[in-house]
Amino acid sequence: MEPLGGRVWLNGRVLAAREARVPLLDGGLQHGEALFETVRVYGGVAFRLDAHLDRLAMGARALGLAAPSSATLQAAVPAYLAACGATDARLRIVWSAGPPGGPPTLALVATTLDLPAGPAVCVLAEPRWSLQDVSAVKLCGRVEYRLARDRAVAAGADEALLTAPDGRVLEGTRANVFLVRGGGLVTPPVDGSILDGVTRGVVLEIARARGIAVAEQPVRADGLRAATEVFLTGSVQEIRPVREVRGHFTAATTPGPVTARLQAAYAEVVARETTLR
Repeated sequence: MEPLGGRVWLNGRVLAAREARVPLLDGGLQHGEALFETVRVYGGVAFRLDAHLDRLAMGARALGLAAPSSATLQAAVPAYLAACGATDARLRIVWSAGPPGGPPTLALVATTLDLPAGPAVCVLAEPRWSLQDVSAVKLCGRVEYRLARDRAVAAGADEALLTAPDGRVLEGTRANVFLVRGGGLVTPPVDGSILDGVTRGVVLEIARARGIAVAEQPVRADGLRAATEVFLTGSVQEIRPVREVRGHFTAATTPGPVTARLQAAYAEVVARETTLR
């Protein structure tokens, strides 16, 4: 996908995308020592940028890398968005180990939104490797997630819900997952096996502020049958209702009443924290 305005931000400079170069010996290319964040941009403002930068710093520490400068990114992001004319967009922040003995690589790339259409149809999928201790960090090497999503698409779905060997439902390939049971929310806990999504956190804030009960607890595949609503959360897709989890859940209506209430409240938070009016 072509960067907006044909421009990227690389190591402190806004460049034409065709001129941007990363050393072949960069640790991200050689060993997958790279991290990313995907940030939703509304009206030229990066939503919840602080939370994304905190998670990026956490991931860098987990890999033994120096964390990128939050101050540098806080200044660079709006300047880059303005330079490439990004208003409503997807912003990718990439932090890579860099070449041996050299500085890390820091890049910003804004692209158009490719929003999913309609409610999601999901299948359950178990990756071929253990998710423990890796899903909490947004490593660039997430090929298993892409393969799981590709298998879902080949099966006529558009998302896969990843499961642990013991049958727990963990997360989607690009999203966290929530169930509605008894009018309250149930979502897998952040215990090292799922990503602590920024949008997930906003939904939890909204629910608790509005008196919606929240339980962060393991979710098993057979527990999906007891749900009245299921939805996904992610920075780009926001709150997306699930129409079906093949063999385990079918929605009566989409969005359900709790999901719709959270969608409206989420839009209010975005409007309050960005330039949207």
